[in-house]
Amino acid sequence: MIVDIEDLAVNFPYREPYPEQLQYMRSLKRALDAGGHAVIEMPSGTGKTVSILSLASSYISRWPLVYRKLVYCTRTVEEMEKVLAEAKRLFATMQANRGDPSELLCVGLAARSHLCVLEEALHNPRGVESACRALTASWVRERAYQSTDHGHQVDIPPGLCPFYERFSSAASQNFILPA
Repeated sequence: MIVDIEDLAVNFPYREPYPEQLQYMRSLKRALDAGGHAVIEMPSGTGKTVSILSLASSYISRWPLVYRKLVYCTRTVEEMEKVLAEAKRLFATMQANRGDPSELLCVGLAARSHLCVLEEALHNPRGVESACRALTASWVRERAYQSTDHGHQVDIPPGLCPFYERFSSAASQNFILPA
């Protein structure tokens, strides 16, 4: 469904928004229009997640050169999974309403233990979080690069995570790097 929120065509993935969802989206749009910050409160179970995703994605689609990112933070992996499920439903609605929503990207980031691909860290007896920190902390990286022999070209000093180092040094906008 397409909902008009103050001259903005908003894709909404359910049959009809609740009145409080419409008010939430209007308030959010006014804050974005003003270029400011907002604190908008709604009770549990009233559709905050779908409201913010619907309004923000439509706003970003309308003004892609001005607004490019929405960072949506959650406290738990379960909440993050709910946000990703709502985003998936919204993207399907966007595709049905106007074609391909490919200009939008939704990524869920979790704890290191959910993201790590380095076998050494995954099987570390101290745990993934500790092992990852020992391979990627700024002071560890700084020390490793300072101790390398500057007479030889060293791609990645030993004792650092090769995946993290390749990602942090990548000059392109590629977010998926080869192993």
